[in-house]
Amino acid sequence: MRIALAVAALALLVAGCGGGGEAEAEAGTPVVPVSGTPAPASGQVLLRFVQAANRRDAAGMWALLSPQTKQTMGPTLPEFRRGLAVDLRNDVATFDAPPRVVLARRIGRWAVATVAGDRVLDDGDEEPFAYGAALRDVGGRWLVELGGIAIAVPRPAPNDEEDSTPTLGAELDASGWLVRTLLWRDAEPQPAERIQGGPFSATIREDVTQPLEEGVHVVTVFATTPETAAAAGWTFDVTG
Repeated sequence: MRIALAVAALALLVAGCGGGGEAEAEAGTPVVPVSGTPAPASGQVLLRFVQAANRRDAAGMWALLSPQTKQTMGPTLPEFRRGLAVDLRNDVATFDAPPRVVLARRIGRWAVATVAGDRVLDDGDEEPFAYGAALRDVGGRWLVELGGIAIAVPRPAPNDEEDSTPTLGAELDASGWLVRTLLWRDAEPQPAERIQGGPFSATIREDVTQPLEEGVHVVTVFATTPETAAAAGWTFDVTG
């Protein structure tokens, strides 16, 4: 179970547009936008986590994980360093300059944060990139939470070029009952629909109706169960 949860946590973004056609044709339950409250400290923690990943600093990453996440991804630093630290670095790296915090909000007992910037590809090219995560309050300190909920099939796929009224969303699979699913676009909470696939799975979707400005936009999806939370962030480009 520990390995399964860790694998689910690493599957934050599975690019592609398939696997959700039937769900997208269904009517969903309205999701009321939730602004939450500012939580700048959570954004700084995620920024430090991403910077540690870029430095290939497994100990620095480990220090910023919640105790619950450490249990699924270790449970010790040497085990983390030999195993899932590499996968996490590949998920996050490599920003060519320090990214900026674009979202940092407290939602109930959790926080959600997203950082964005440009990253360097293997061929030397650059592309916009965003990374989002949930954070757990541990003794008054925010720590990164990466267990128990997979957020997959992001829409649009990361860095896709879209017209000005795209469909946004993702599919969620959890290790427990999905309590809450929320969506932000460019740090603004969005009205969306939740299409339930069972007690542990759902699709969240926003059909944009007001044309978006040309350029890069950031999507963040956040979900909770009674025991854990997760978030994912990605970018897309409106070309007209």
